[in-house]
Amino acid sequence: MPNMLSNILGNIFARPATRAYPAVRRPPFSGARGHIVFDTKSCGFCGACSRRCPSAAIVINRTDKTLTFDPFRCIICEACVEVCPRKSIAVDSQYRAPAYVKTVEVHTLPAPPEEAPRAAG
Repeated sequence: MPNMLSNILGNIFARPATRAYPAVRRPPFSGARGHIVFDTKSCGFCGACSRRCPSAAIVINRTDKTLTFDPFRCIICEACVEVCPRKSIAVDSQYRAPAYVKTVEVHTLPAPPEEAPRAAG
């Protein structure tokens, strides 16, 4: 009984063991693997990342210039980041938000800006 009383008093006056998440968020650790980010402006759609991906989370369509990414298949091994010749793929240290529906990301090559018609003169 005396041992239990000291334990109870220690727990009453101690700080909480957990954070008040989501009000207090812990910063990510150095080297944390959060999620994969694509830069389609610099991507050449060569397909090196899709050939190297062990979980087949990346599918490249070279004719349509689309990159399809399934984040729920991705194991964040960073193999695609290492093999990308143009460094169009990066790893963000922030984790993805939880999702209720499994979605697939489709990245396309951005259309070039249209030029304004010139006035004949």
